[in-house]
Amino acid sequence: MLPAYSNSILIVVGILSGVLGGMGAGSGVFIVPMLVLLLLLPVKIAVGISLVCTLMVSIVGTVVYHRQGMINYRLGTYLQLFMGVGALLGGFLIPYLQGWMITALFAVVLGYLSIAGFLTQKMDDQRIHAGKFSFYPQANLMRVFNGSYLDKAASSQVEYAVRRPVFGAAIAVLGGAIAAVLGAGSGILMIAVMNQFMNVPVKPAVATSRLIIGVTSIIAFFPYMSRVLRVSNLLWPVVVGTGIGTLIGAGLMNRCRSRWIKLLASILMGYLAVRMLFRTYHVILSQGWIITQHWLIVAQACNLCSK
Repeated sequence: MLPAYSNSILIVVGILSGVLGGMGAGSGVFIVPMLVLLLLLPVKIAVGISLVCTLMVSIVGTVVYHRQGMINYRLGTYLQLFMGVGALLGGFLIPYLQGWMITALFAVVLGYLSIAGFLTQKMDDQRIHAGKFSFYPQANLMRVFNGSYLDKAASSQVEYAVRRPVFGAAIAVLGGAIAAVLGAGSGILMIAVMNQFMNVPVKPAVATSRLIIGVTSIIAFFPYMSRVLRVSNLLWPVVVGTGIGTLIGAGLMNRCRSRWIKLLASILMGYLAVRMLFRTYHVILSQGWIITQHWLIVAQACNLCSK
């Protein structure tokens, strides 16, 4: 039985996660541990609630960023298709894959992106002022993904030329599988990939990722639906709070310097990578203990038979 004030806690958790999600830092990264640690909810219920909140972040964020003209719809639709494929594959492969393998891969990828984002946190602002985002030569086919946006913090119209769309699609498949297995992390992964490898400034990368994560969260939610519907009284406060927080975060994002957005995302990616590594370590440790116990039993049985 949850305490009487739990609805207030859930609303506050939703608002904080919405602010983070609206600014591109990853709402699920915050919601899942908060629900598990503060309210002692089972992790599978927390993941299911997180996926519904991710859908709310996607809807509200897409509306706000559409009004600001920051979403690259062609690039977002392209990546969204591959993330949907990844989410379906993740759902099908879950029974056949060791969970720790996917978790470890996720941790390694996020750890690298966290370090790279931290080391390049000032680069976006410098390249915006120098106009370097639009300088890459491209084939005619790739120009369909190019875009522009008004950066309020820099007080300038920024044009950018998208690179490596095939690489981005491959990572999008991985991101969809991660969403299906873990319920968090795919949005922040795609922001980092678009920014660091596809030559998309971090602000339109955040805005476009809000469009992408909606469909993926719907696909990934189905395995958790029955669990979440049993606790629908816990769902609405978090979802309402997330919607309010997303409005706040999305409104603030374009007024912030790119370096602060990248720094916040890098810190949270690093936190998530460490958390996933510890989870992998404990799973491997427990499996090693079980295997050791199994072989001890077999050895004892062999000794008894020899006597």
